[in-house]
Amino acid sequence: MIKQPKVSIIIPTYNRAKIISKAIDSVLLQSVDDIEIIIVDDFSSDYNELKTVIENYSDNKITLLRHNENLNGSTARNTGIKAATGKYLALLDSDDIWLPTKLEECINAEIEEGQVLYSQLKNDDGVFPLTAIRSEEKVGDYLFINKGCMQTSTLFMHLSLAKTILFDESLRRFQDFDFVIRLESGGARFVFLPKILCEMGNDDSGNRISNNISYEPATFWLNKILSELSNKAALAFYSKRIVRLMVLSGNQSRIIKLMPQSINAYMPLTLKVKFILMSKIPSFVYTSTQKTWHLINKIKKSI
Repeated sequence: MIKQPKVSIIIPTYNRAKIISKAIDSVLLQSVDDIEIIIVDDFSSDYNELKTVIENYSDNKITLLRHNENLNGSTARNTGIKAATGKYLALLDSDDIWLPTKLEECINAEIEEGQVLYSQLKNDDGVFPLTAIRSEEKVGDYLFINKGCMQTSTLFMHLSLAKTILFDESLRRFQDFDFVIRLESGGARFVFLPKILCEMGNDDSGNRISNNISYEPATFWLNKILSELSNKAALAFYSKRIVRLMVLSGNQSRIIKLMPQSINAYMPLTLKVKFILMSKIPSFVYTSTQKTWHLINKIKKSI
């Protein structure tokens, strides 16, 4: 009889053969050895290189799966989750790394089947999050109002819970937000581990989907999840994400037009007036302002 591994680790990847070794090494260096690693390639053009990288490990803990066409990160994660056999599940993006005690710390927390553990992470901007979600606080409020963070590579849960919820395969962006909010809707409770157990990579930052300034994926996701968010959280996401993307892409004239009615009705008059004024300012003004702002930030970082 094949022994069930303690933890299944899912690593989705797309055209990252050159950098994925760092993620894999960080898993193999864990203080916990009872694991399986499932790498899911989303029909990469560098698949042969990736296959060579995996074969060089000569480790039977690693399984490489491949899609027959390019789907998306959500589908790749689901492919891994469905194939997983462990008691627990941990997710790791292919350009992130874990600290050596990540899995040990998570296992020792002894979470229940309806709980999701998340920890702090470190990136070039600092350490996130600094505070835990409160017992009665909604996930949307925590993320969009109170500067919370539940990054995918920090999540740890029972595999049975992940298999029940899964990622929404219709989404190419905001899958991480969507997953934790739907976990909450499914009855999950979140437990914060105030330790840095993950480092978010920037080696491949130029190719991240999140660098895209198109606002359409954000409005699509907000309309999909709107019923699960408080009015305040929905307004915060619209203001901080969608309005910014509209401005960056030169579509500020749509700020009011595409705003969901529930947000429009809830929004304070002063903010509504600000958005109306913003929607009427020509694109070239924002472009010039944005270039100036980036220049100022570069100067600040060099000092």
